Formats: sequence, structure tokens, C-alpha cells
Amino acid sequence: MKGKLSGLFVIFLMCIVTVSGFCQDKNQITELERKIEKLQTDTNKSLQAINKRLDSIEGRYEENYGQISPPPVGGQSQFTGSRVIKIEDRGSLRKSDIVNYIVGEKNPAISRGYVEKLIDTYIQEAEKEGINPDLAIAQMCYVTNFLKNEMLIVDYNYAGLAPISEEGRIRLNTMTQGVLAHIQHLKGYTSNVSWNQLQEPLVDPRWNMLDDIRGTIKTLDGLSKRWSPYNFMEYENKIIGIIEDLHRF
Repeated sequence: MKGKLSGLFVIFLMCIVTVSGFCQDKNQITELERKIEKLQTDTNKSLQAINKRLDSIEGRYEENYGQISPPPVGGQSQFTGSRVIKIEDRGSLRKSDIVNYIVGEKNPAISRGYVEKLIDTYIQEAEKEGINPDLAIAQMCYVTNFLKNEMLIVDYNYAGLAPISEEGRIRLNTMTQGVLAHIQHLKGYTSNVSWNQLQEPLVDPRWNMLDDIRGTIKTLDGLSKRWSPYNFMEYENKIIGIIEDLHRF
């Protein structure tokens, strides 16, 4: 115990000597204080510059993609979709990016040629009806699990349209018909056009079921509450998340 106390006492004496040495030269102390003050000033300027840069990046991100909410307890952050996603709108995604994302990131087993043809069809048919192809393609990716759902692919039911009756399932004859059914169904939600005003012959098997709400749903938010009423917030976040990933890709 005495050894430990002696050691502490020696250290204490050394500290006193050191401080005394500094105090003997006031010019050195003044210079040291000046350097510390300058270091604090430079650090504050650097932090301000970094924060300004981060604010700029965050502002551009929110302008393009919406706002990221704080992470919930025990979970990941969710994209809140502060930017309204309209059903009738022009898309901004590039075909090559979409194809590379699906084939390269989500489903390497799928044929690139098949995906290219499908995305081409979506972009063309969506443009004819004025439907947002980014939204439709993101829905297709979500519903088919990036084209891994074999039953929906075989049926060309890319939108996952539910059967009209309890028996059977919706089957379309070709890829183009499957895409058209999806685009026309979105058109039925957001527009008051009648079936004979569509740009292509009607193939949507659920078109007449929209009579009561036709033309009343304009955004993804409203669409989610119709397509997925029991978990519409999760559904909306999933669709927006896919669009966000595609833009980043």
C-alpha cells in the first residue's frame, strides 16, 4: 500500500514540476492558448462546412425521392414518400437500369431478353394511356417477387389481379395482354374514360368492378388503400422502396 502511495506521490510531484515549468514562461502559455483557440476555430469551421454539405445532399435527395423518416425502434428506416407519386404521370426510370437491377440484383436466373421485352412493353403501353411506368413496373416487381412467382408469370398476371369469383384464377394470353390488363386497371382507378376510349382493346378482367370509384384514385397513397387495405402503409412503403432502389441503381 505504501508503495502505491509513494508512486502516486511521485507522479503528483512530477505534475507539479511540469506545470511549474510551463508557468515559468508566460509567453509559451500564451502561445499554447492561441494554438488551442485556433484549433477550436478551425474545427468549428470544418464541422459547419460538413453540415452544410450534408444539408445540401439531403435537400436534393428529398426533392427527388421523398423524405426518409427516423428509424423506428428495432427496425429499419422507411421511405415516407413525401413526394406524391401520381398514377397518371411520366416516368423517369431508364429501361437499361430497370433491366440491370432486376437481372443483376434481384433475379439472376431470369432471362435478360425476357425482362427487356417485358419492360419495353410496360413503357410503351403505359405511355399510350398516360400511366406512370415507374409505378406500374415497381408494382409488377413487388407482386411477382421480381418475376420469381411462376404462377403469375405463366398466367401473364403481372399485377396479381385477384380472381373475380372464388374459384379459378385470372389468366391472360400473352405478355402484352398481361401488361395491358395492369395498365388499364390503373387507368380505371385514376381516369373517367370508358372502356371504348382506351387506346387498346379492353383486356382488364376487373375493369367493370371499378365503376363506383372510377377516376377517384390519383396517387399511390390512395391506390395502396384499395389494393392492400389491411396493410396499405407497408404496401406503399414497399412500392416506394423499389422505385427508390431503381433510381439509386
